[in-house]
Amino acid sequence: MLGIAPRWSSRVHLSGLQSTRTNTDFALTGQLGTEYSFLPYEEATQRLITLRHALIGETVHYFDETIFDKTREQLLQQSLSLSAKMTRAWGSTTTVLTGSHYFHDVEKNKLSLLCALALRITEGLSFDLFVQGSLVHDHLFLPKSGAS
Repeated sequence: MLGIAPRWSSRVHLSGLQSTRTNTDFALTGQLGTEYSFLPYEEATQRLITLRHALIGETVHYFDETIFDKTREQLLQQSLSLSAKMTRAWGSTTTVLTGSHYFHDVEKNKLSLLCALALRITEGLSFDLFVQGSLVHDHLFLPKSGAS
């Protein structure tokens, strides 16, 4: 992240991926994002509330033809994320709400919520609880073979 104003920052990220789980022979992903902090960044070690927006471009080559008759494609999507984090002597909490969609078909989208709680029991020992749920409508990678 690069600070561009007292409560604004930006990010550029480039990554590559190969995964049999997602039918991806090769993917190259570029991401350009901005973040706004509702609280001063000086308080980030104690509490942080942020809103992030990202534009994501991706070139994907699939192992097998997808249910959308693709063996390769170029995709553009955007993501919006609201997160709140708090750290205290007793532990920490995190809540993140994220939504995303592809520009070529906004019905290919995802909405997810993550809530995490870490309770510090003693020095070096904590109890962690995670709850996550998602509404997923963006699995473009599903292979056509074996689909019903």
